[in-house]
Amino acid sequence: MSYTIKWKHRITAANQKLPGAGMRSTMAWLLRRMADRIDGGKSIRYDYDTSPHIGDHQAAECIERGFQHANCLLAEMAHLQACEDALMDQHKALFADHASDAGASKH
Repeated sequence: MSYTIKWKHRITAANQKLPGAGMRSTMAWLLRRMADRIDGGKSIRYDYDTSPHIGDHQAAECIERGFQHANCLLAEMAHLQACEDALMDQHKALFADHASDAGASKH
């Protein structure tokens, strides 16, 4: 006897009001923006759908772990940028071509 295990999932995230959003969504985004200005944070709205259904608590734990992973990636990127900035500052001659290429690509 053979049994097939099936599941599906979808997650969407947005940091701004989506075009064509209804009045309720528009009001929610206005309140999020106001809260962001008050506390200096950033708001992200997410929706998820899974089959079979998982509870809100389990989904929240997954989202939290995802943010923890994103935090690690941001820390690594900031560290690499700091290292690159220090190298460029200490060894300008090595990066002379890089600086002239960057300036040319801005135009």
